Amino acid sequence: MGIVFAFTEHPFLGWMIAPYLFRLENNFIKLEQRIHKLEEAKQSSLLSDDVRQAVEICLETTEQAILERINLKKGIPSKTYFEKHFNDAAYKRARQIIENNMLRVVEIAGQGPAFFLFYDRAKSFLIDQVIKIMPEEAETVYNFEKNEEGTRYHLSIASDGAELTLLDKANTILAESPCLLISDNKLYRFSEDVNGKNLRPFFDKEFIQVPLRSEKMYFKKFILKSIKEHPVRIKGFEVHDKKTAPQPHLRLQNGFNGPILSLEFSYGKHKILHTSPQKEFVRLHIDDEHYSFSRISRKKETEEKLIQILTKHGLRFSKHSNSFEAIHGNSEVALIQWVNQNRTLLEKHKILFTQELNKKYYIGEAKAEQRINKKNDWFDVYIQIVLQDGTTINFTSLRNYILEGRREYKLKDGSIFLIPQEWMERFHEVLLHGKLKKDHFEMPLQLFSIIDALEQGPQEIKSTAFAPPEEFLKLEAPAQLKAKLRSYQLDGFRWMEWLRSRHFGGILADDMGLGKTIQALSSLLKIKEEADQNQVHKIHASSPKPSNSPQLELFATAETTENTTENEEPSCHTSLIIAPASLMHNWKNEIRRFAPTLSYYIYTGSARVREADFLKEFDIVLSTYGTIRNDMEILENFPFQYLILDESQNIKNPSSKTYKSIMRLTANYRLTLTGTPIENSISDLWAQLNFLNPGILGNQAFFREQYIIPIEKHGDEALEENLQSLIRPFVLRRTKQQAAPELPPLTEETIMCEMSSEQKKMYEREKSRVRNLLLEDMDQKTSNQNNINVLQGISLLRQISNHPLMVDDDFEHGSGKMKIALSMLENIINEGHKVLVFSSYVKHLELYARELKKRGKDYAMLTGASRQREKIIQRFQNEQNCSVFLISLKAGGVGLNLQQADYVFILDPWWNPASEEQALSRTYRMGQQRNVFVYRFLTRGSIEEKIARLQERKIKFASLIKTREGIQELLAEPVADTNDG
Repeated sequence: MGIVFAFTEHPFLGWMIAPYLFRLENNFIKLEQRIHKLEEAKQSSLLSDDVRQAVEICLETTEQAILERINLKKGIPSKTYFEKHFNDAAYKRARQIIENNMLRVVEIAGQGPAFFLFYDRAKSFLIDQVIKIMPEEAETVYNFEKNEEGTRYHLSIASDGAELTLLDKANTILAESPCLLISDNKLYRFSEDVNGKNLRPFFDKEFIQVPLRSEKMYFKKFILKSIKEHPVRIKGFEVHDKKTAPQPHLRLQNGFNGPILSLEFSYGKHKILHTSPQKEFVRLHIDDEHYSFSRISRKKETEEKLIQILTKHGLRFSKHSNSFEAIHGNSEVALIQWVNQNRTLLEKHKILFTQELNKKYYIGEAKAEQRINKKNDWFDVYIQIVLQDGTTINFTSLRNYILEGRREYKLKDGSIFLIPQEWMERFHEVLLHGKLKKDHFEMPLQLFSIIDALEQGPQEIKSTAFAPPEEFLKLEAPAQLKAKLRSYQLDGFRWMEWLRSRHFGGILADDMGLGKTIQALSSLLKIKEEADQNQVHKIHASSPKPSNSPQLELFATAETTENTTENEEPSCHTSLIIAPASLMHNWKNEIRRFAPTLSYYIYTGSARVREADFLKEFDIVLSTYGTIRNDMEILENFPFQYLILDESQNIKNPSSKTYKSIMRLTANYRLTLTGTPIENSISDLWAQLNFLNPGILGNQAFFREQYIIPIEKHGDEALEENLQSLIRPFVLRRTKQQAAPELPPLTEETIMCEMSSEQKKMYEREKSRVRNLLLEDMDQKTSNQNNINVLQGISLLRQISNHPLMVDDDFEHGSGKMKIALSMLENIINEGHKVLVFSSYVKHLELYARELKKRGKDYAMLTGASRQREKIIQRFQNEQNCSVFLISLKAGGVGLNLQQADYVFILDPWWNPASEEQALSRTYRMGQQRNVFVYRFLTRGSIEEKIARLQERKIKFASLIKTREGIQELLAEPVADTNDG
């Protein structure tokens, strides 16, 4: 079973097309039924997608379907409609629908597997009656011949490489426009400009004769038009072909939806839009009675190639408007920028360009020439624009334009110079931070990264990296440092030394646990090393030359000493380290451990010596932010060598008294240490960097307007990159993950915490009460009661060491241990890590839970009373924001595997060190891929120190039991002692 498309002639609608099912028998096509529904077509075994689509189109071309579309008076029977209402207008509408649908069916299904034929109510057809669909469009060939009697012409058809005439053929025109012609059982399709009515005269006539009296008008109208649009054959006159290359022309014009670049091609005097269908330009020349034509053929391929070139270089072509738009924005600015950037391209392909807007833009070469002179503490930056005609423009004139994002600068001749976008980006930071002088900009030395980017050019602006000179990359740690620096710590030391050599300040922002303290101490040791060497050089330089006269020698020495005293005031090498009070003793311990040659004085407490000259005796003065605020009048004129702020986020608020006090201090070099340089907003950076390098980010209002608002509120990524480039040399941050290859699997540190004043009073009062109670029990020799009192007293003192709130709900003051532990917790959370917090006391953990909740920090807590234990553990493991896991000793003893954590806090020492090790194994066990940091918190001057010493003894005793390889080791012969006399 197959499908045939039959052409049928309707008495009112003309030629139509309908699908039928057929069966092939003995070279006969036998029609089975007409297809009225698509489901019926599925009976055909040869139903392809193309044939199915063609059937659907036919079902939209039935009499009923056509009438539904053209009959405005619904419900009228078709017979009544055709007899009373059908007219020429309805016929034209109907034929347009029918002819378009017939053409679509022929194009879709014309190459099989369906057949086409005429249907004349017969049910059987010979296979030879099938209509052959010609695959390519046919062309009409106009044949003109001029002779003495006039001019005559006839039409022929060119198809499939052959030419044929229509005279005396079986011709049927199925569609007028575009024309569908069946001639001798072959169906020909024509282009849209061929109408069937032009073919009909030649079905029964060999040619048409044009008399001499009408010949001139005939040449001007019909023959000229035919030569332009169709293949022609001529005789008795000439057509001269001229070879002319197209001249492209871009015009900047106002379009309907904004400015456009319209495209026009000129062929000699002929101008044409690319989208025009015209193929040739033909002109008629009449000399007396002699006629001739000149013809220029369009080079569409050349035009198309040129359009492709322009689209590859940032334009988008619209056939609808025959114009180009800029890919990055259809505005005057975008189009002018494109023209300026592609002048060389336009010249290479000889493309003319003209402006037809209300204002005229400068089109031509423009160079930015720069010269940078380095002074002592600043750079002088000279920039000028040189135009193609030699005109120069100083960049100082463009400053406000670039900073305000205005790109149109009016030249003296009234034309507008469009500042290139590249310059807007490249010079923005120079103009923003540079101080405007008469003909140049003055840049502070500390903004060298901007100058560096300016000299490297626009490609490197976003990637300017800190790279210290070669000599600093070779620096080794000071010989007096009692530790071996890891490679990243050595890099940090070298970075600090490079900054110090340039008198720049920096932020060392490594993660907690990576050794910011030891890196800072290395730099202080380096200063002392240099000072000692200078002192040796001075001694040698001031030593008198040998003399034979003792008197003369004494005189010379006295003179030298006198000169030194008068002219060379000994410089002060004292450095000031400011840190939270809770870190004072940690700094003291680190100095003793790693830099014992550095003398130090702890400038805190009521007993401190409030004399500036006294401090000159020490290499380091350790003090707190509060103490510095109170003693500013004593310290503000002291010439410190290095000023180091630990936990420098304490000065992030520039309106605070702490910040204002710190800014009054004097120091040759400055450094800040913090694991979280930005806690809430990039505004945190301003205060710290302004302390380190005053003015580097402008004043506070400037920084807010130029950086904070655009970056935080508007998400300006380009400006964020500019800020990163600006501060990158002065901020060094390494994460724990970056340093992981150099870290030991487990790092343990004890944090000594000072009691708050009220906490200490309560502790001493309770300690005295317990001591007196014990003495009284001993006098009465009640040993059992004595043991109970001892245990109770010790437990009470342990809890007060943690926080007095554990024993007194009315206590209104703070805990030294909690203050430092919470500060470290916040830093760790802000750095993106997870931490386990262990305590022997559930109430202690509850205090931390309350504080974390106040600060908006998410946590999980597991105690002996917890239900749904696994759910709590999974929450900590899987929820990213849940950074703290509070665990009691009783609950955390067994069954936990918490490898998501890489920090462990042990808030109070436990009697049994094995229990602490068991707690550590919760995170540090086989399978842990992270380096683990363990911090033990001890309250100084409390019973916790004694418990820690007891732990050490227990560990020492436990080490008596050695591990062995096996029983063979026990049976092995003892090795003789070679020292045995």
